[in-house]
Amino acid sequence: MKNKAILINSLAAGGAEKVVSSIANSDGFDGDIILIWPEQFFDLKFVSPKVLLNKKGFVFLDLILASFYLFRIIKKEGYTSINSHLFWSNYLNVFVSFFTGHFTICTHCVSFSSKFKNSLFLKFFHNFLIKYLLRFSDKHTYKSIEMKTEYENVFGLRNGVVIFNPINLQALASKSEKCIDFEFIENKTYILSVGRFHKTKTKIN
Repeated sequence: MKNKAILINSLAAGGAEKVVSSIANSDGFDGDIILIWPEQFFDLKFVSPKVLLNKKGFVFLDLILASFYLFRIIKKEGYTSINSHLFWSNYLNVFVSFFTGHFTICTHCVSFSSKFKNSLFLKFFHNFLIKYLLRFSDKHTYKSIEMKTEYENVFGLRNGVVIFNPINLQALASKSEKCIDFEFIENKTYILSVGRFHKTKTKIN
């Protein structure tokens, strides 16, 4: 019986979803993957994910139902530790831990200031939950030093560490040796972008 799991909203296309799939597909991974919703873009090679809900509906009702199903899965499987990624999963993880006592690790994948700058309601709602619910998480992990500083200063979160995104060096080395059919033209400027260009992911000195 596995005693730990990773909880995430879904495996639809996105950075956090890619990170979770990369961890699950690594040789040393020994745990389960739990999804709130069944959307799946990234494939899992060694693990069949456990899905809490069959489809996505009204998000607040979904989270109430998902908390019940997550509670049942934890009791059945005996998980002692759950690492959650993204806002909804983090809230679900910590809330259910009040009833199960499992060790919680909340991974913060997005800068709060950039995520909710255009919606006052969402900003207030998530601000409240992060400040008054996620402070009960046993551990917090961040993908950058700037993000850790932001969450600790704004929300007073503690017990945090920075863990940068995993990189599969063997896969990168293998792909770098493949020939591509592309002709570079002299005196032409090329820009290669990986991820999004905004202030929370780009630091220019």
